[in-house]
Amino acid sequence: MHTEIFSSFRKQISTKVQRYLEDIRIYTKPEFAEQSEWISAKFRFGDKTLSFSISLHHLDYRDGISVSLDSKFGKKWLRSEVGHASSVHVPPYGYSVPEMNAQFDRIIKDMKLHFEKYLLV
Repeated sequence: MHTEIFSSFRKQISTKVQRYLEDIRIYTKPEFAEQSEWISAKFRFGDKTLSFSISLHHLDYRDGISVSLDSKFGKKWLRSEVGHASSVHVPPYGYSVPEMNAQFDRIIKDMKLHFEKYLLV
């Protein structure tokens, strides 16, 4: 099961996220790191690092896919930024294999709304 989730995560990062970044003229490749219980991908450009991760550790699994941006504006978590702009509970970005495609569509949409201004500065 971990293998399928990690494989799907890599595919979504390498297609959807990288394509989105290239669409806004950020040309960088993902750096993947993986161990038995987690996987992460980082995009480094200028003084910024955009990170995506999944932890399958029993204490973390409910957090879903974590997305953060380190920049001169500090560290921002995508889900927190969405939550600040919303009056309803923001569910985690899930990572089961069947829903991974839809979750990355949601992540890209949220990044356009809440991270793009920081990515482009």
